[in-house]
Parts: sequence; C-alpha cells; structure tokens
Amino acid sequence: MITIKRLFVVGILVLCTMMCFAEPELRSVDYQKLVSAVTLRFEDFPAVKNWNGKRCAPVLDTDFKKQYRTLIKQNAADEPNFNGIYRIAEFGAGTGWHGFFVINLETGIVTEGIFNEFGLEYSKDSRMLVVNPSATILDYWQDEENIPARAFSSYLLFEDGQFIKLLDVYKAD
Repeated sequence: MITIKRLFVVGILVLCTMMCFAEPELRSVDYQKLVSAVTLRFEDFPAVKNWNGKRCAPVLDTDFKKQYRTLIKQNAADEPNFNGIYRIAEFGAGTGWHGFFVINLETGIVTEGIFNEFGLEYSKDSRMLVVNPSATILDYWQDEENIPARAFSSYLLFEDGQFIKLLDVYKAD
C-alpha cells in the first residue's frame, strides 16, 4: 500500500514537472499568419557605405576569434556580402547550432555574432540581418502541427559594430 502511494505521488510530481516546464508552442498555421504580417524588408534599411576596395587585415583580439582565425582570414579576403563594407563569416558550432562573425573589410574589426539554430538571412546592400529566418523555420518544422517557442526569428540592424534588435517574431517570453 505504501508503495502504491509513493508511485502515485511520484507520478503526480512528474506530471506537474512536465506541465510546468513544457515549452510553449504555436500552431504552424498561426505561425505562418504571424510571419506574413512582418513588413520589414532589406531595402528599407540600406547600407550606409559602399566598399572602396581598401582592405585591412582582420583584428583577432579575443581567444574566441583566434580559434576561428582561418575562417575569418579566408572570409576577409572575399568581397563584402553584408551592409556595404562587411563580410559575414558563418560556421557550424555543433549539434545544429551556427555562429558567425561580421568582418569590417576596411578597418579589420571583427564583431562576434549571435549563436543561432536556423541560420541567417542578409544582403550586401542592407544593414538588416535576420537570425533564424522564418522560411527556414517553416521548412524545418513543415511536418509538425506546432512550432516550439525556441524557433523564433530576430530582425536586427547592424550599426556601429553592434546589433540593434528591431523585432522578435514569436518569442514566448
């Protein structure tokens, strides 16, 4: 009898824990409607400066940047692919995570990016950057009825070496 009571109590505790820590989800159909309401476009945030062809060696001033020196140096030798004078260098960080650096080709300053799960979307002619693009999220979760809250898109501006958040699409906090 005591064993049955203990099992019952443990079962209730497990159930309560699962309910308390369950990740919020949004129906895929509702997520698609939400995403279609976002009107931010790359052309609305044009690059402020065009590249003049001058190039500086990348500044590797942290241990983390030094760990990725080959990736950074190889990308610093390429043409800009973001915000007129910058090069985004993306890398895999294991278990589905991605990281990136933003390299100023004219000054060599390297900015560490934000780790993300679903990649980036950006343009050579725009200051805006999308972390975890909604199209990638929808593709990844296409066979699911719900999309977890961790799968949110962030729209950012890159200004003076810093990321400025414009909008998070579906972040449950």
